[in-house]
Amino acid sequence: MPDVIKVEDKYYILATATRATGPHAVLKDGDTFAVFDSVGDVFGVGLGEEGLYHDGTRYLSMLELRVNSDRPLLLSSRSSPDNLQFGADLTNRDYFLDGQMVLPKDLVHVFRARFLWNGSMHERVRLTNYGRQPVRVTLGYEFDADYADIFEVRGTQRTERGIRLPWKRIDRGAELAYRGLDDLVRRTRLEWTVEPSDIS
Repeated sequence: MPDVIKVEDKYYILATATRATGPHAVLKDGDTFAVFDSVGDVFGVGLGEEGLYHDGTRYLSMLELRVNSDRPLLLSSRSSPDNLQFGADLTNRDYFLDGQMVLPKDLVHVFRARFLWNGSMHERVRLTNYGRQPVRVTLGYEFDADYADIFEVRGTQRTERGIRLPWKRIDRGAELAYRGLDDLVRRTRLEWTVEPSDIS
């Protein structure tokens, strides 16, 4: 039986976020392609094929959007027929603070739009509050880059790998880097249009 709570004179069934099932979304532009789930996330666990790739190397192996530290709930998502654009309609989960519900589910609509261009992935996130009162929402991303080549992703075992370089904070974002066995340094830059309040 689902958990039911009462807030003032209304009853709610608690919504919990689960990983989306179903087909992956794929975007492609030249030598760059991205594979992610129907929410738009790239999960950094297991040996999955999800990620952002360029010239056969995975430059982003994790990219997970969080709304108030929780994975948003999927309403719908779609890719354009030419696999150039992706859009997802999401909403918030029930959110509690100190045991009190402060944000019921389905109050904030989260629209996530994405495209690839010139070796980069671009994303826009738009939030709409459908409640009658202002709400406070925190957006966060978890990200990582493993720099696996396409053969590793498909299961080939490598006896040697390059080295991960220390990440560094840049203007409005972060940079991850890897020095390969070919002595080339590959970099992943994540930048936001607004300075993040914290990067760790």
